[in-house]
Amino acid sequence: MKRNIIFIIILTTIILITSGVTFSVKALNIETVNDKKKIKHIDMFNNDKIINYSYTYDNIDVYVDEQKTEYLIKNDEILGFIKKASKVKIQKNSVITKEQAMDCIRIFIENRISNFGNYTLVTEDYNENYGEFSFVFSRKILGYNTMDIIFIAVDKEGKVNAFYTSNMGEFEKYNNIEIDEENISNFVNQSITDRYSEQVQSICELGRTLKKEDGRLFLEIIVELSLKDGKNIAESLSYCIE
Repeated sequence: MKRNIIFIIILTTIILITSGVTFSVKALNIETVNDKKKIKHIDMFNNDKIINYSYTYDNIDVYVDEQKTEYLIKNDEILGFIKKASKVKIQKNSVITKEQAMDCIRIFIENRISNFGNYTLVTEDYNENYGEFSFVFSRKILGYNTMDIIFIAVDKEGKVNAFYTSNMGEFEKYNNIEIDEENISNFVNQSITDRYSEQVQSICELGRTLKKEDGRLFLEIIVELSLKDGKNIAESLSYCIE
């Protein structure tokens, strides 16, 4: 599978990644070129670009420039970019360290996002085939991760190969809302009881993420269930806050 498609899959399933749970990814569905998309002129970091429509994945339109850099656009908003890269054989000592990669991405992001200090690192990865470090940051609200996220990848020299933001500022207005922990606990227990009756031996909560659906605020709760037959099952529960 193309590296660029893998990045986009990561971005469209980010809520599962931030919760530390692995689920199967839906089948890849790429639309054919649509003449109505045409050519776009964009200003990316004060750099004028002419880009051509290439394909659509999960409601994200992907455009390409002459250097084969892919630009991710949704509702005419530029979400980020993914530069073309090839697989390379890299000597271990020729790759920057994770700490050096982190220094590079902090400089890049802080020059573009003034409140980057409010974001928390939620996951990191190293791709040996491309010599790339990638990081995902989430804006925390009330101590919970949100779907306000930043994804960034750098190559072995510390150059940014991919950068993506989503839902920036969408959760700021919820900073002072109150969430009743007892109600959430009761919701989790009742939901699991309704689904599994008396089969559950224990429940372990793995993570929580605030998200918005149809203008409403939900708390996505990921739990792992130990069943009496010895099986372990991961479940995703959505608690409506408002």
